[in-house]
Amino acid sequence: MKLTIVTYRDIFLWSERYKENGQPAAALVRLSPKDLADLGIAAGEKLKLTNEEGSIVVDVLAEPKCPSGYGYMPVSPLVNRLTTCRHGKLPNFKHIEVKAEALES
Repeated sequence: MKLTIVTYRDIFLWSERYKENGQPAAALVRLSPKDLADLGIAAGEKLKLTNEEGSIVVDVLAEPKCPSGYGYMPVSPLVNRLTTCRHGKLPNFKHIEVKAEALES
């Protein structure tokens, strides 16, 4: 399934983002319940996000306010593995296109 990731700053993760204990909390994506159903997964399961820049594995949370086809992730070094900066000086944190695949438990 194709998704567009939009990042946000989380006040609780911001001060911990480069510390080892901050990474597990940042390794999550919030998806609509419809997208969870389409992927055949439940909240708390793992999802692999991949694009031309890289690949990451994150936990999934259900977010009823999230539109279908989009995922919300906190800004972190983890999501940086998916960002691009080919034509400018600012990485793309608001429109990261990825392929989402459910991981077998």
